Amino acid sequence: MPYQRSVLSLDEAHKAMDRTLQEAFKAPDRPVAIAICDDQGELVTFARMDKCAPLPSSFPLIMNCSLPGFLDRYPRQPLK
Repeated sequence: MPYQRSVLSLDEAHKAMDRTLQEAFKAPDRPVAIAICDDQGELVTFARMDKCAPLPSSFPLIMNCSLPGFLDRYPRQPLK
C-alpha cells in the first residue's frame, strides 16, 4: 500500500488505560471515568471506577461533537 496511516491499536489503548487506572487508583476517593479515543474521535476503550458519578445521557453526543475539536486544540504526546 502506498499510503499507510498509523492508528491507535487496541493493545496500545489497553496499555494506556492500565497506566491511567494505576494513577487513578492512587486517589480512590476521587473516582474517574476514562475514555480513550483514536485520532478520529472514535471510542476505543472506556472504564469507569466504582462509585464514579453516572455519565450524563448526552455522553454519546459529547463524544461525537466535542472530542474531535478538543483533540485539534491540544497536542498529543506518545505514550512513554
